[in-house]
Amino acid sequence: MVAPFLSGNNRRGGMGNKRSGVTSYLRKTALSSRFLAERLTMLYGFWADLLVAFHVAYVSFIVLGQVAIIVGVLRGWEWVRNPWFRYAHLLAIAIVAFEALVGIDCPLTVWEDDLRGLAGQEVSAGSFVGRCLHNLIFYDFQPWALTTLHVGFACMVLITLLLAPPRRRSQRRLAA
Repeated sequence: MVAPFLSGNNRRGGMGNKRSGVTSYLRKTALSSRFLAERLTMLYGFWADLLVAFHVAYVSFIVLGQVAIIVGVLRGWEWVRNPWFRYAHLLAIAIVAFEALVGIDCPLTVWEDDLRGLAGQEVSAGSFVGRCLHNLIFYDFQPWALTTLHVGFACMVLITLLLAPPRRRSQRRLAA
């Protein structure tokens, strides 16, 4: 069977129409390609915004987690001594400090930049939510200052872990 646009017949059954089957097919393909490209661009921007939201959540877990640990230790909150929480918290900041010391760009930042590039956006030209979230965690500091901040915060988390160690449930019962 020959494809309809190659047979010379159009939908009306005639041969002399200005819109041949090939032209009609090419127009539909071009429109669907443009539509697909626009959709992919929007999708890349959406994934970049979602990645920034995850990045903000990651930074919030580190910063607010440390605040909660300090306040919780002072107020006697047992949940702040949960080993899973404390070791996950230490691991999260240790990863950031290691990247800073070695000079590795944060993969989340690199992926966001790549997705923004695929979406045809600058970081400042993302969606409103993406810009707001991005501005929460990114500041214009010298690299040495950021490295010092990351490593210093990691040391503070480690010192807090040593001074107020996590407890298992059996240890909590004995302490009470």
